[in-house]
Amino acid sequence: MYWRTLILLLLSLAVLSGCGKKTKSQERSFPVTIGEVTQKDTPIFIEAIGNVYSLQTVQIRPQVGGIITKAYVKQGQYVKKGDPLYQIDPRPFQAALEFAKATLLKDQATLKFSEIQVARNTDLAKKDYVAKLTYEQYLSEVDFNKGLVQSDQANVTLAEINLGWCVPVSPLDGKVSQYNIDPGNLVIGNDPNALTDIRQITPADIRFNITQGDFIKVQRAMENGMLKFEVFLPQEPGKFRGGKIYFIDNHLDLTTGTILLRGTVPNEDELFWPGEFVRIRLQLRIQPNALLVPEEAVKIGQKGPYVYVYRPEDSTAEYRLVTRGERIDHLVIIEKGIQLGEKIIIKGQNNLLPGAKVHISESPEAQPNVEQHVAASALREIK
Repeated sequence: MYWRTLILLLLSLAVLSGCGKKTKSQERSFPVTIGEVTQKDTPIFIEAIGNVYSLQTVQIRPQVGGIITKAYVKQGQYVKKGDPLYQIDPRPFQAALEFAKATLLKDQATLKFSEIQVARNTDLAKKDYVAKLTYEQYLSEVDFNKGLVQSDQANVTLAEINLGWCVPVSPLDGKVSQYNIDPGNLVIGNDPNALTDIRQITPADIRFNITQGDFIKVQRAMENGMLKFEVFLPQEPGKFRGGKIYFIDNHLDLTTGTILLRGTVPNEDELFWPGEFVRIRLQLRIQPNALLVPEEAVKIGQKGPYVYVYRPEDSTAEYRLVTRGERIDHLVIIEKGIQLGEKIIIKGQNNLLPGAKVHISESPEAQPNVEQHVAASALREIK
């Protein structure tokens, strides 16, 4: 019995001794990655998603009816303003023009004869050799024939217009779409089915929406003359184009709370194509001497945004509440809470507590997570 009690007492002391060692080893250092606080003049942007449109899109509809005998352009071809596009059978309209001209000649001859009658009978009417009623009839025939001639001239003009419409021409510089109606088909005047459409490719028209809050910022920037408009494709962020805003809608959409803006950018190389999605940057101003930190360094807690500042004198992490400003790409402007030259923790800070011991990891890729670090410490204690 005595020996059994002694053995139990020794085992208890061993367990207590092991627990003491474990408690002492809990003050460990966590691996972190640090970044610098930088300072520079920083442009402040608003970003949005928009679409590319054509400044002008014209549907080519036939103004007269007939058989399409020829297409002067190919599908997808570039055309200039005034280039012929199609040929509608002109023979009926040519005949109508000749008929109108012939009618004009006939009525002009009749007018001339009535004017001669008036000239010959004017003196006779004054001497009462011609009845007054007869003379007035001669005068009315002149006015009547003048009306016929004017009507005939209008018919000639109309026939010339219809004949000209037999060859629709491009009203702008642009690119022809596919044929909607192929040559050989019969069309009617003012056909609801367009023959084709022509879109202006350059400059590119950009349309996008921004929220009410951003719109107020844009208005202020425009008043100060500092607004800059830039557009780029998501897949090619380096090829951005500067342009200008030329249209702001007269109301906000009640369903979305946004307002429509339109701008133009040069597009001689056809980088932007109608229908594409694009990213828009609106530069509002330049913030001088802004303090910048990597975005991943800023976390959100119960009291608001915070960062962990690395203290090299004792290798600890200092918890610091900050006032967050605008986001610029992968950086964030810090309005208050840090100073230039301080080092902040950008990785490994998720499970840190204020004042925790840390050490700088060689690289973010080589940095183990917290669970791996705790497991490694426990394994060393067992060994």
